[in-house]
Amino acid sequence: MFNLGHATLLLVCAFAGWWLWRALGQGDHALRCVRSHCERADVQLLDDSVALSSVRIGRKPPRHAWADSPLQLRVHRHRRAPLPRSS
Repeated sequence: MFNLGHATLLLVCAFAGWWLWRALGQGDHALRCVRSHCERADVQLLDDSVALSSVRIGRKPPRHAWADSPLQLRVHRHRRAPLPRSS
């Protein structure tokens, strides 16, 4: 039997689907705008060219060799770019 709870769940799911569809569409539209701007400015868009290969936590090196600094942690991000293709 279809009751008020089912109707509410249906409306919530419909709203979530509409919101997701709209959010994805805005991202695609923004990417199209950025690509056209980069083409006009004659620069390369690094959207698909650079990828994050790893993230790890490591120690921050001290500023001076003589300084006795406490342990300072930071996030290290390693990015990689594809090698240029040779003809």
